[in-house]
Amino acid sequence: MRGQIKPLLRTNLSSVAILKLILDINIQAIEEVQRENEENPGDYAKTILELGGTLADIPKAGNRWKQIFLESKDRLNEGEQIPYVLSDIYYKNVRWFNTLRSTLYIMEEDLLIASQPSVNELWNIFFEIEEDLQGNFVRKLKIRETYGKFTEFIDKGKEVI
Repeated sequence: MRGQIKPLLRTNLSSVAILKLILDINIQAIEEVQRENEENPGDYAKTILELGGTLADIPKAGNRWKQIFLESKDRLNEGEQIPYVLSDIYYKNVRWFNTLRSTLYIMEEDLLIASQPSVNELWNIFFEIEEDLQGNFVRKLKIRETYGKFTEFIDKGKEVI
């Protein structure tokens, strides 16, 4: 897969295909961390603790998240909507949700070449989930409404700042 990633990113991918690719990248990253740390379990323990686990989770944490990501891919293959899949990940661990979102950010420049609408759709889904599940203050502070007022002033030629 490594040598094939750049040509793949230059094809028009759906938002589902991009999310499955993001999940694959995270699965591969977990596997690489597990391999790298087979020789030094102390580093692996530290990594798992930093990924939001506990000492009791160390032996199984990487495998647990690989399984969650594989199941998420299966759900997408069965036609389940992206917001439901990502919401479940958000509920299980916000840091993993943010890791998936960060993976999209890392890939975005290459994806925009051929898949801009799908990338935009994924960004909207990530941010709407965070808003819906009150992971930020966008709704409470009425950021969208305030932004709308700013754009009204700009449209009328008034100075905003």
